Amino acid sequence: MNNRLNFTLLLLVLLLRASAATAVPPTATVHNTTYDFYVDGIYYDIIGNEATVTCKHLSVNKYGIFSIRSDYRGNVVIPSTVTHNGTTYPVTSVGFSAFYDCDSLMSVTIPNSVTSIESEAFRGCRSLTSVNIPNSVISIGHDAFYGTSWFDHQPDGLVYAGLVAYKYKGIMSEGTSVTIREGTLGIADGAFSGCRGLTNVTIPNSVTFISDWAFSGCNNLTSVTIPNSVTFIGEWAFSACRGLTNVTIGNSVTSISYGVFYNCNSLTSVTIPNSVISIGHDAFYGTPWYDHQPDGLVYAGLVAYKYKGTMPEGTSITIREGTLGIADGAFDDCRYLESVAIPNSITSIGNLAFSGCSALSSVSIPNSVTSIGHGAFYNCSSLTSITIPDSVTSIGSQTFSCCSALSSVTIPNSVVSIDYGAFYNCSSLTSITIPDSVTSIGSQTFSGCSGLTDLIWNARNCSTNGDMVTSNLERVTIGDEVEVLPLYFAKGSKITSVTIPNSVTSIGNSAFSGCRDLTSVTVPNSVNSIGNSVFDNCSSLTTVTIPNSVTSIGSRAFFGCSGLTSVTIGNAVTSIGNYAFDSCSGLMSIVIPNSVTSIGDCAFYDCSGLKSVELPNSLVVIGRLAFCGCTNISKVMLFNPTPPLCATDMTTFDNDVFNVAKLYVPKESVTLYKASDKWGQFTHIIGVDTSN
Repeated sequence: MNNRLNFTLLLLVLLLRASAATAVPPTATVHNTTYDFYVDGIYYDIIGNEATVTCKHLSVNKYGIFSIRSDYRGNVVIPSTVTHNGTTYPVTSVGFSAFYDCDSLMSVTIPNSVTSIESEAFRGCRSLTSVNIPNSVISIGHDAFYGTSWFDHQPDGLVYAGLVAYKYKGIMSEGTSVTIREGTLGIADGAFSGCRGLTNVTIPNSVTFISDWAFSGCNNLTSVTIPNSVTFIGEWAFSACRGLTNVTIGNSVTSISYGVFYNCNSLTSVTIPNSVISIGHDAFYGTPWYDHQPDGLVYAGLVAYKYKGTMPEGTSITIREGTLGIADGAFDDCRYLESVAIPNSITSIGNLAFSGCSALSSVSIPNSVTSIGHGAFYNCSSLTSITIPDSVTSIGSQTFSCCSALSSVTIPNSVVSIDYGAFYNCSSLTSITIPDSVTSIGSQTFSGCSGLTDLIWNARNCSTNGDMVTSNLERVTIGDEVEVLPLYFAKGSKITSVTIPNSVTSIGNSAFSGCRDLTSVTVPNSVNSIGNSVFDNCSSLTTVTIPNSVTSIGSRAFFGCSGLTSVTIGNAVTSIGNYAFDSCSGLMSIVIPNSVTSIGDCAFYDCSGLKSVELPNSLVVIGRLAFCGCTNISKVMLFNPTPPLCATDMTTFDNDVFNVAKLYVPKESVTLYKASDKWGQFTHIIGVDTSN
């Protein structure tokens, strides 16, 4: 299944668990996505260090209905690599619905760099007659070729797409045995789904990948041997195979996915190899194998699979030595679990593993653990402290969300990513240190942490994709080796001052937006760009010095800084963005240095206290309404011998300013200024000697 869809489903589970309430970060009801870049007629998304062919536009409304648009036509040849902004990416996947409903698409050549074709990739491409699928492809998503001429013209029986068993076509007769041909690498999503006549299948030792729903609903399939070549079994792969009695899983499989044997209500025997370290939620739900297990913690191979039965109050659990993993939802909603001892053999803690364990007050995660799943400790409301071992590299989405008693967290220097809402609504958390290893933090990671007042930030070059901190944050300490302050860094917080170290080169968009108590900020000489809305609505900020290292001031950078009375702009700035100082009503004078060539639309709009403006001789263009609303301007000094260009469709200054203010220009250029359509509107144009 497409990773983005998997993540969406997980978030839906978490949302449903908190339906009463209050404790899950809000999510948008409508999702829109467009491609990351476009080259030679093909749209691409960047995923990690790889490129995926994608559609032009995809949106999902609040009812979960997809709207997809693409305009591929004719003969499309997908390259093995693509270059964007100087970086070359291997093309490894044809994404979800990438060519959906492209009626005029006739042929597609897929390079041997591609390993997967995702669900509905070519669905509805009625004119598609030729598809060149390389031997590198091992997985194909559900209905990838549904409604194409290529599939419609295949003979009945098992259709192959390259080296993938794609789909059984036609009506399968009762008592059918299928031998998948030697050399096949993968079994596609839903390849045999609903084939009630299938009684036996032979999977060759070449197959490495069994996709989602591959044999779902094959009611008369009685036994399956999964060969040692298989490394992955997808979600719901054998679900509702009601006649399945025994399964042998080969020893290369490391993970059994969500719902793989769900409702296989004749399954009594399962051989699970020691290679399996993770098992998905409800993998064995509704099977006699699970139903006949005694109450207590059920093990599946070397995985702690599920606590079965009613847990008594005050329960302590010791997971047995040698266990390799804790399955998804293993202790989900075990409200009376007070403590758990995790042995040093455990490497994986699954999604929602301890979700809703409201009595769990402490847990020690051993150094053997390398991954902690999404929502693993979600709503463990009695958990007070957690130390994450330095073997862990990522903290999943909502891992500790709603742990309202959590007051202490240690994040090790091994962690590189912290996902969406990881500590959302941890209301007792008072301080957090982000180590220099972290390179990405998801939106709302610390939102709702009403007690969080102190942030120590050591991440050198970290990206974020949304609001990250709580509005109650009071203090931020930035480490001496930090290079980038990311998007939304301390947006909306209560910090009153911040010192940015000399290591920082870039301040991201909206980094301090809405920090209404911020009175003082020091921008060092190392900074070369100030992003959009960086200090937007910092209404208590009084003075700002922009150093000589900065070359651009972004749009809305100081918008609404009504307390700002003094601004010094460094002499390396070449552009001032749209609305950059809009509504800075306390600003009385401004001197634009001789490096600036452009001033954006509404750059100083509604700076009602502004009386004096000095514009440089480097100024080439000035935007719409740049100084409109600045009704108190009495003096404008402009030393460019050539009148700068102004917007033709809107004015730059108010009419009252044109009538009252004095415009000082080089004496040799007075005639030019008076003849200018825009500058000539000044009633008082005075020539001055600029030779000195």
